[in-house]
Amino acid sequence: MWWMTDSSSSFGGRLLEHEHDSFAWYIAMVAKHFHDEWKVPVKSVSPFNEPSSGFWRWPNNQEGCLMSVDEQSDIVLRLTDKLLGCQLLDKVLIAASEENFVEQALESCDKLQKLQKDGLVARCNMHSYCGLDPLREADHPGKRRALHNAVARDGLNIWMSEHGTGDLTGLGLAQTILEDLNFLKPTAWCYWQPVEHRSSWGLVEADFGDGPGEKSVQAIKPPSANFYMLAHFSRYIRPGALMMDCSEPWAVIFSSPHSLVVVLLNSSYSRTMKLSLPATFENFKVKEAVMTQPVGKRFFVDWTCTWQRQGYSFELSVEMENHSLCSVRLGR
Repeated sequence: MWWMTDSSSSFGGRLLEHEHDSFAWYIAMVAKHFHDEWKVPVKSVSPFNEPSSGFWRWPNNQEGCLMSVDEQSDIVLRLTDKLLGCQLLDKVLIAASEENFVEQALESCDKLQKLQKDGLVARCNMHSYCGLDPLREADHPGKRRALHNAVARDGLNIWMSEHGTGDLTGLGLAQTILEDLNFLKPTAWCYWQPVEHRSSWGLVEADFGDGPGEKSVQAIKPPSANFYMLAHFSRYIRPGALMMDCSEPWAVIFSSPHSLVVVLLNSSYSRTMKLSLPATFENFKVKEAVMTQPVGKRFFVDWTCTWQRQGYSFELSVEMENHSLCSVRLGR
């Protein structure tokens, strides 16, 4: 809150040292209100947002607050105490640190290791950015995997809790999701906001009006290509699905008790793309396949592919259009 910062503003600055306790209490009370008054089953609170990035200096055009890792540690300890006082500690976990750069996430994770080992920080949240640009494996090789290993060392999961983009081709978003799933291996992947007020970062761009009650929210453009690209993952990869190891960075494979989902990205010319899977899936057959090609303005088009035995394995073969994404669901 603005009165807790050295700038007397929510738009950049640092949290005043004597307000650490008030800040922790504020977060705990908001969680308690959601839980008790609105019956919303709050599962976690995340008290920081890109605290090490250096973006949040006053004046800024967006809410934000700079915090060192030492300050983060102090707030986590105080927040643990406040959640205990609200009888929420057994219901609500604390996540940290929502860093923007993967290198900063690694540094924060290392410095918060004792809190993680003690169970006070119970999940690692990070953002898939490099500044305002998407995090790219080619530019930061091995960093996602290093963060995954560091977090797994302490028995924690990772959430990729924020990614947004103004790139409306859809291909960039699909590449980011595939790289995050393959190298970071998060247990949740969250887009920035599905609906935005006159901003291309929304999957749907809308007009929220000038104030409460003035008019209802109206979409001002059709859903962007990113809407469909995200749906290729979210519609088919459902909660509880298990990610299988895949040697190809352009594909992901998820299994459920009675189905298998494969999502493939072709960032190049039209070509045949193939994946080999274990023979344990010999009783499966293709149940559904859809393709999206933003450059051709083709979205969720019914598609065909082949699934056949090749020696001791089964091969999925898909004729991919140039610059397209395909989701395939197999089942018994």
